[in-house]
Amino acid sequence: MDPTSFQAHLLKRMTAEIRTRAAAALGLTAAQIDTVGDSCPIQIPDKGQTGIKRYEALLGSSVRRRLCLDVPDSFRGSIEHAFVLPLWPHLFWIVRESTRGTTWGLGFENQYDAPIPSMQAGAFRPELVTLRLLRQLADSSELVDGWDEETVQRFACNGEVYEGAFVWGLMQSWQRVEERRDDRSSAP
Repeated sequence: MDPTSFQAHLLKRMTAEIRTRAAAALGLTAAQIDTVGDSCPIQIPDKGQTGIKRYEALLGSSVRRRLCLDVPDSFRGSIEHAFVLPLWPHLFWIVRESTRGTTWGLGFENQYDAPIPSMQAGAFRPELVTLRLLRQLADSSELVDGWDEETVQRFACNGEVYEGAFVWGLMQSWQRVEERRDDRSSAP
C-alpha cells in the first residue's frame, strides 16, 4: 500500500503552485509527478469501474464508513468511504460505493463537520477548504463553469461575492469578485 502514485495522479489537474509544493513533500521533482501519476493503478475519472477493494488495496482501509443519505433513488443504500491521504491529512478523500459495487461521488471533503460560527471568506486559502464546506457556509452558490472533477463556483458570503476554482472538490484558487448584475430593465 503506497498512495504516492494516487496522490500524484490527483495532482495532474491542480495548479502549478500546489503541484510544486506537493512534489517537494513527496520527494519528487515537478516533472516526476506526471510519470508517477501515470503509473497509478487507479486512473480517474473511470465511470465507476474501480471497486472499493482496489481503493483499499492502494490507500489502506477507510477511516470512516457511513450510509449515504439524501441521495437519488438509484444511489440509495450507497456507503461513503473516507480515506486520509498523506499530502492532505486535514481532509478526507471520499469514495461512495453503490449497492451494485460501482463507485461514484469521488472527491475531497473537510474532516470537520461541526458548524463554523462565522464565515470569514476573505481568509480562505487553497488546499484548506473544500467545495462541500463552502456550499454549506455560503449564503448562496452557483456553478460558473466546469463539471464533476473541475469546476468554478461563485459564492455569496456576508454581502460579498467570491469565486473559487476546484479540482476534485479541493479549492485551487479563491478571489473576491465584483458582483455582476444583468440589468435588463434599462431601456436603450
